[in-house]
Amino acid sequence: IGNVGGEPNVHTFDNDKSIVKISLATGESYEVDGEKVTNTEWHSVVFFNGLADIAKKYLAKGVKLYVEGKLKTKSNQRLKSK
Repeated sequence: IGNVGGEPNVHTFDNDKSIVKISLATGESYEVDGEKVTNTEWHSVVFFNGLADIAKKYLAKGVKLYVEGKLKTKSNQRLKSK
């Protein structure tokens, strides 16, 4: 559960297929030595086809969103082999 971090990035293709990309902010708060600490994590979420159509219709910056599904993390760094 988190909040949409910006306006959705919508891509529509010639065959009427869509992809919608959003950033989602999730957070947790806790106390350390009586002081409140808040950590925010940012996630990239991609919706395809039918879910993309729903995302286009209902998502906007600040909307609270629950996401359930496969989690896949990509890294921009490539491992060098020796």
